[in-house]
Amino acid sequence: MVVLLLAGIAHAGAPWVFPDEDDPKLARGEVHAAWWKRPHDVPRFKLSYRRTWAAAPEGPDLPFDAGELDFYPVSRFVRFGLSAELAWGGGDYGLWYAMTGASLGLQLPMRVTPFLEGRFAAGIVGGSFNGQSAVSWIYEGGIDTGVEIYYVRRFYISAAIGWAHPVYGGVDVAQLNQNQIIVKKDFATDSFTFKIGLGL
Repeated sequence: MVVLLLAGIAHAGAPWVFPDEDDPKLARGEVHAAWWKRPHDVPRFKLSYRRTWAAAPEGPDLPFDAGELDFYPVSRFVRFGLSAELAWGGGDYGLWYAMTGASLGLQLPMRVTPFLEGRFAAGIVGGSFNGQSAVSWIYEGGIDTGVEIYYVRRFYISAAIGWAHPVYGGVDVAQLNQNQIIVKKDFATDSFTFKIGLGL
């Protein structure tokens, strides 16, 4: 009787002892990661080519070809990026620009990672007119959406399209040619943009 009583007390004091876990009714379910904490690799660095258009001092909008380097210090479901961009537009005035900026967006980490992000960048724009060089300010806001496709471990290719609104300060060339006076002017346009790159 004493032995049976002690055995009952031991069993009652050991709640960590489970019956046969082969019983499917008692099997504990697998723990899944939260949907915003996917265990897949996420973007950290990216080197890209970007094509965008900006208002020209004269005539139609001018295309710019840019090299862009992105770094994402925060990259999970929410991602925050820092960027540096150097572009050449050429044209009659040899336009170029250099900008740094930041982006903030959402992504769903998977083998094919879709993303949507807003971005803002600012820097300097330069060109030449009648043999004289000039430098001014430029800024740009925009939205990009696209995908990043992982092909080997952490390495991925990226493709995105979006909208951009570049604005820069310059000289009103029409006024200068007609009246020989220098009038400062802001040049702005809405632009389609696309971007392709490689990253890890």
